[in-house]
Amino acid sequence: MGSAYLELNLIKSASSAFMGTIQLDNNHALVHRSMGIVQYHQKRYHVEAYYRIGLVYDQLQEGLTSK
Repeated sequence: MGSAYLELNLIKSASSAFMGTIQLDNNHALVHRSMGIVQYHQKRYHVEAYYRIGLVYDQLQEGLTSK
């Protein structure tokens, strides 16, 4: 369903300086703010490339930080 654009979700918070993992539809996305890239399905995407897309995960950083 949304597996194709999952990685975009965490990008929104990625610019906010945090590291976290997201699980959506059995998909795992890794965000490393220090590297400025996103690891998604063993692929690397530049944060800036997807930053504009920003999906519904504004609260992502809050959920990850809480963990």
